[in-house]
Amino acid sequence: MNFNQTILVGRLTADPEFVKLGNINKLTFVLAVNYKKKEGAEGVDFIPIVAFSNLAEIGNKILSKGALVLVKGKLKISKYKDKNGINRSSTDI
Repeated sequence: MNFNQTILVGRLTADPEFVKLGNINKLTFVLAVNYKKKEGAEGVDFIPIVAFSNLAEIGNKILSKGALVLVKGKLKISKYKDKNGINRSSTDI
């Protein structure tokens, strides 16, 4: 059973970036997701999305800037050191 599941609906902020990594396809894009704050104001989160293999190939053919999409995936937090040796983290779906 997978408890790490995220579902988002939003629009692509730019055309996706497609890369072939050997025999694996990789597609990345940023999803703008709107939400309402407690005080009634609206906000936007910008969520990095990564897709691989066949899903990346299909997405590359049909997605473009402004497209409204539903994304279902796993939340991933990566930890690394930057070029100055400072600990950093990044989050994507």
